[in-house]
Amino acid sequence: MSIAADRGIPKQIILSVPIPSKDVMSIEQKTAHEHYSVSCFNDAWELLDRSERTVAETQQLIHLAHASLYHWTERDDVTVQNMAIGYWFLSRVYAHLGQAYPAMTNAELALGYSQGLEPFYLAYAHEAIARAASLSKDRKLLKAHMILVQELLPEIEDDNDRTQIINDLSTID
Repeated sequence: MSIAADRGIPKQIILSVPIPSKDVMSIEQKTAHEHYSVSCFNDAWELLDRSERTVAETQQLIHLAHASLYHWTERDDVTVQNMAIGYWFLSRVYAHLGQAYPAMTNAELALGYSQGLEPFYLAYAHEAIARAASLSKDRKLLKAHMILVQELLPEIEDDNDRTQIINDLSTID
């Protein structure tokens, strides 16, 4: 039984990796998807890290985060881990912008993709749900997912990864 089920939280389904939209892709298309999946993600992080953004930059942030995930879905080497990270990142972007509904929707998808992954990824999916729950003032859901993250911390072997999650948890109201 999963930790979530023990707490009365519905068990998430394990989502599968998407199939690229084209059966045959040219080398140029493959190279473009490999490039843009990463560069859009990095560019979005740069915008997310800014203390101030214009309205246009905020829109660009949203577009880049979605574009990154789209390009990952078109790669032959996309993994469930890539999908979990992509949906977690979309959730983080929307949470940072104060948009609770899309933050929660993407956090739930991140949780679905994180089932069966290393505890680090599962913990971050729960962190995303806690962050979105905080935005929507759902204290019960917030507390449940904060507890789930805390329970996963001892399973995260890398000290830096564990510290990173603890630091991110401290930013949730």
